[in-house]
Amino acid sequence: MHWSDGQVRELETELEAEQHRHLDSQKSQRKQDRRLQELILQLDEGQKSQDRLKDAMDKLQQKNKQYKRQVEEAVSRHHSSLIMSSVCDAVHCG
Repeated sequence: MHWSDGQVRELETELEAEQHRHLDSQKSQRKQDRRLQELILQLDEGQKSQDRLKDAMDKLQQKNKQYKRQVEEAVSRHHSSLIMSSVCDAVHCG
């Protein structure tokens, strides 16, 4: 089969256009890959941040429970002290 010069030029033009589209496609793919990596890193950092916040929240909740217990114990001691004082007063007054 014999190709005419026009057909050869047309095929060369199509080949160049296809190569250009292929390069554009590769460039776009690399850009999307970089963006995906950035998003994965952001997700990892977000997860780490969330874990740190959860740990901090857990520690604060433990401190809150501890302070609550201390307040309850102090109130209980205060009530006991008041009761003892009342009993002593009653004994001495009577």
